[in-house]
Amino acid sequence: MAGRRKIQRSVRVTVAVTLMGVTVLAVGWAVLLSVVVGPAAVLGLLAGATAVRIMYGEVVQTRREAARRRATQARSFRAALATNHAEHRAYSAMMADRLTDRDRTIAELSDTVRGAGRRADEAEMRVRRESRRANEAQERLAALLDEVFGTADADAVAS
Repeated sequence: MAGRRKIQRSVRVTVAVTLMGVTVLAVGWAVLLSVVVGPAAVLGLLAGATAVRIMYGEVVQTRREAARRRATQARSFRAALATNHAEHRAYSAMMADRLTDRDRTIAELSDTVRGAGRRADEAEMRVRRESRRANEAQERLAALLDEVFGTADADAVAS
């Protein structure tokens, strides 16, 4: 339909331009021959008014079609913008959920690491305490052995 419409518009513009051209030639010819200048001028005025009316109709129709296209384009843009906005909200909500989950996981892992550190400190304290007790026991054993063997050696030396 648009292609046909363009052809019609082209024909109308061509008719208006041809009408003005013929009128200019007729009035010019009448002026040169100095005959029927009055009727030629009236003919020129009517032809000019008709050509202007045709062109005015074309301009108005073109503006209306352009306004219709802009309105259609604005509606489609509004729909696309609404869709884009909805997608953005969904994406933002999804990312907020992910961030919340990540923060929760980080907090849980941080608690786990602190608990493991605390248990490691307690285990290290137990190891030190047991090591100290083992060293003390070894020292007592060494003292007892020295006492036992030292007494036995003293008895053997004395005899």
